[in-house]
Order: sequence, then structure tokens, then C-alpha cells
Amino acid sequence: MEKYNKKKLALSFLPILVAFTVYYIAYFAAFFMTFITGGSDTAASDGMLVNEGFFNIIRFTMLLIIFTVWYKYRFYDLYKEEKEKIITKKHFLLTILSLIITGILIQLFFSGILNILMPRFPDFFKSYKEIIDSYKSSRTSILTVFSAIVLAPIAEELIFRGVALCYNLEAVTPKAAIILQAFLFGLYHLNLVQGIYAGLIGLLLGFICYRYKNILPAIILHMAINCSSFFIPDSFFGGNKKCTAIIILSGASLIFFIYYSCRSKAISIRPSK
Repeated sequence: MEKYNKKKLALSFLPILVAFTVYYIAYFAAFFMTFITGGSDTAASDGMLVNEGFFNIIRFTMLLIIFTVWYKYRFYDLYKEEKEKIITKKHFLLTILSLIITGILIQLFFSGILNILMPRFPDFFKSYKEIIDSYKSSRTSILTVFSAIVLAPIAEELIFRGVALCYNLEAVTPKAAIILQAFLFGLYHLNLVQGIYAGLIGLLLGFICYRYKNILPAIILHMAINCSSFFIPDSFFGGNKKCTAIIILSGASLIFFIYYSCRSKAISIRPSK
């Protein structure tokens, strides 16, 4: 197989284009439903009111259906032979627990950094703060919470660690494949600040998916990250000294996890020709 397959590399950009298309379809569907029901909980930048709960449910349900079919019929067999070699029943619960703890640590690490930087660079973080404020205002919506904790992690992992990563692995080296899918994951968020930390998280998610030869660990970690954002209050971070301590402790723990995960060599999941 060629080390560099231009066709497969080009196909790795198709999932994000599909995701953007679904975004706009879901937006207009949510706008219609909001108009029919006569209620909204967020305002879009163009002034059109949409219920964010409706929007997220429609959007991520569509993505889940599309990419479940895409992944199942195109790439599922790519992992099938290797699953039992890495994740056994004996280590299954321990693996889940470690992924949940890692998700919480990731949330603490990046939230600590943002809590220190945002007050110092308000202009740079202005658009990001508007997104976060809108997100916080809708956290009481059951539809929004369900979308963020359940639907979004599954759908986004199928898009980036499922379809996009597998196309990349057929086109370039594993390291380049993991980096490229992380870049696409950051680009998908359409905000510089979100894109930076989402891209970094995408590197870890891509590595985990490649390491375990299974998309499930990446989904669990993604769920843990999103879920912890709902249950860790802003008041937890306090002042700069407390934030610094949180960053150091969570960062050190993450380094230990990544080092431990890298100790054993990953098995290639490239399909045989």
C-alpha cells in the first residue's frame, strides 16, 4: 500500500463537510420547530431565534444516523480482528474508570488555564465567552444536556475517530493520521479558542482510538469530558493560585496516564490489501 494516498486523504475531509451541511439543515429545522412551538432559549448571531435543545437533538441525531451507517459499512471490520487483543473482560471496568478520571482531569486542566487567561485577554476571548455564556444559559434544558453528554460524543467520535481517522490511516502514517484528524476536529468547532483545545484533546482521542483498536474508549472519554463540564462549577477554580495548583496537578496526572498508555506498542490497524 502507498504511504501517501491522495484520494483517501481527500476523502478524510468529506466527513467534516457533511457535518457542516447537517449543521445548517438542523439549524433551519430547529428554527421551524421553534416558530411552531413559540419558544427559544438562545439567539443566533444572525438574529434568528432557535431553541438550542431542538437544534442539538436534530443535529446530533442526524449525524449519528449518517456516520453510524458510514462507519459500520466502510470501516467496522478494520477494528474487528484486534478488539479482543486489547480490551478484555478483565480490564474492561478498569479501562472505563481510568477514562472517566482522565476526562475529569482534562476538563480541570483546560478550565483552569482558561480561568487564568480570559480575564487577562478579554478581547481575544470575546467570541469564546459569548459561546460559553450561551451554553451556560441552556444547561438547564434536558435536551441540551442529553445532546452534550450522550449524542454529541458518540456522533463526533464516529465522525473524527471513526470515519476521518480511518480514511487518514489508509492514506498516511499513523502519526500523521492522528494529527490530521485532530486538526479537523479543532476546525469543526469554528472558534479559535475552542479549536485549539479541541485539537489538543483530539490528539489524545485519536491516540486512544488507535491504541485500543476500538472507538468505544474514545467515546467514553469524550462523554466524561463533556459530562464533567456540567458538574464542575466555576466557583471551584477560585483565584489564580488555586487555578495554578489545579493545572499542575491535573496536568501531571494526564502526563502519567499518557506515558502509561504509551508503554505498550500499538498494533497497526491498516486494512490488508
